[in-house]
Amino acid sequence: MYPKHTKTLLPMVICLFLPVPSTLFSGIELTDLLPNPSEYLLWKESSPIQKAKGEDLYLLIDGGAELYLEYGFEEALMVEYAAADNNRINIEIYRMKDSESAYGIYSLKKSRSAKRLAIGGEAARDDYYMNIWAGEYVITLTGLQQNKEIDRGLDALAERIAAKIVSPSRLPNLVKNIRPLLDHNDDLAYFKGPLGFRNRFAFPINPLPGMLTGIVSQSSDSEFTVIVFSDSAKAETALQLIIETMRSRSDSRILGEPIRPPIVVKHRKNRFLIDRTGSHLLLVSSPDQPGEKLLLDRLKATLSSQGTPPLID
Repeated sequence: MYPKHTKTLLPMVICLFLPVPSTLFSGIELTDLLPNPSEYLLWKESSPIQKAKGEDLYLLIDGGAELYLEYGFEEALMVEYAAADNNRINIEIYRMKDSESAYGIYSLKKSRSAKRLAIGGEAARDDYYMNIWAGEYVITLTGLQQNKEIDRGLDALAERIAAKIVSPSRLPNLVKNIRPLLDHNDDLAYFKGPLGFRNRFAFPINPLPGMLTGIVSQSSDSEFTVIVFSDSAKAETALQLIIETMRSRSDSRILGEPIRPPIVVKHRKNRFLIDRTGSHLLLVSSPDQPGEKLLLDRLKATLSSQGTPPLID
């Protein structure tokens, strides 16, 4: 028989280890994030609100639901707002399972040419299309016309929605550690599975067995990919699979003998270095071959300094 005070503490201790849904953590419904007329009179709801949870997302969006589900989609909301002059803006709000998953979707949706804005954790705007990452949310606003009123409306609605999100915006550890190596952060995408990987990188083997997460960075003069595996043995297995596959393909070849990494691979018109450090596989491509090797060495040094286990979230 437990002492009286122990009986009281046991349920409390058990509750600490139970998973808490993001809706309870944030304490808000998706509709709570929308501006209402008392807050902002210039733009008002002009269509019924559409919602979806889990796999019902297939019914809400025309293509792409699989990608959201791969990242840990929970629920979504879509609605149209209009101003008095009939200018219209579509609002989409997606709640993901955590901030890192939301960042991953945001990183795929924003374009390389988009202008970064200080809204939420990060925002990117390209003409009359805006994406915002804030906490476990991804918000997309699309202006249905192109004029100054839409221009101002996008900024105003984005700021009001993001201001209501109180949960922290946490970058994935891998992104946080690689970002200092980049000149421009906007070209970096974070993937959590084969669909996200394929979205940014047409690699001949996908998925690689044991692949967990990774990043793809593309710029005007270089491209690199870091793939995270659960352990170094799985990363080595994936490396050997790449070597065997490239040898057997008519559109690929290995330049020289892969006695030890880095391995130089030619796939169609692309040439890249492939190497492994711990549980990370690295692929680097650049027309500047000395720069290519320098970038590979910098990536290896950064990842090696983090030690094990791999940088996953």
